[in-house]
Amino acid sequence: MPEPNADLSNAPGGDLTFEQLFPSDEGNVDAAPPQPAPAPATEPPPAPVAPPPEPQAPAPDEPFLKGSKSIYRTREAALEGVNQKDALIEQLRTRYALTTGIDPITGQPVTASGAPAPAKNYAQDHKAYLMDLANAAQKGDPEGYGAAQTKFIYDVLEPIAPIIAQTAREQALRTTEQDVKDFRTFYGSTDYQAALDSNPELKGAIEFAESDIRNQARLPGLYKLTYQVSQGMRLPEMLRAQQTQQPPNAQPTRTVTPSSTPPPPQPAAPLSPKTSEGRKALIAQMEAQGILERSF
Repeated sequence: MPEPNADLSNAPGGDLTFEQLFPSDEGNVDAAPPQPAPAPATEPPPAPVAPPPEPQAPAPDEPFLKGSKSIYRTREAALEGVNQKDALIEQLRTRYALTTGIDPITGQPVTASGAPAPAKNYAQDHKAYLMDLANAAQKGDPEGYGAAQTKFIYDVLEPIAPIIAQTAREQALRTTEQDVKDFRTFYGSTDYQAALDSNPELKGAIEFAESDIRNQARLPGLYKLTYQVSQGMRLPEMLRAQQTQQPPNAQPTRTVTPSSTPPPPQPAAPLSPKTSEGRKALIAQMEAQGILERSF
């Protein structure tokens, strides 16, 4: 602490007066103290987004994807299998549509190029028929050209299609009867319907072949297969009926048939003169041998 009588003239600010060192605040009474500038508003940082959970890998013994018939062990195998099935379905769909003129999935008519088109009948709309032929020829599409020709034939035969189907079905029944004699009685019976109901694929194949003259050549084989399925379904019932008719402990009955061979000669009783029958037999034997002659 400096001494009371120390000389402060050489100290920094020593030449200033009291008023200069301590100025009055009367002129700044109304002046508000400076306020600090507001801090700029800042948005709260976004909440962190949790990463999506990674798919759990299947256990080593479990397949990656299992359907009703297909089993895929890995993700790559499942992707490849789906792509192959999609390509096969599209190929079969296009082939059927080009052949019949009907999309098998939507059931709608298609043009020769495969695009959906309103229903039309080539037998009634000759202009549409010629336009489809011209478009197929211009695009170099032999399958589309043939499909248009095929559709034209079927449209022309459409009025008599039921008669053609009935004739083909009758011919198939006659062909089947050559192998299965009672098939005509079996056809349409309850056993026939039961065999088809238990095999929907077989039922669908028969219905399709009976309605499509291009597949009616398959009917005899399908009919025969239906008969065999019915016989297989009835086999347990036939076995139970056979067991009911013949008891399990029944012994076979032996029948004696008469034989044409004469029985071997039985040894004759000894001749004895002590009995009446013996004496008569002895006399008859001596007369037969000429030893004794009967006198009358």
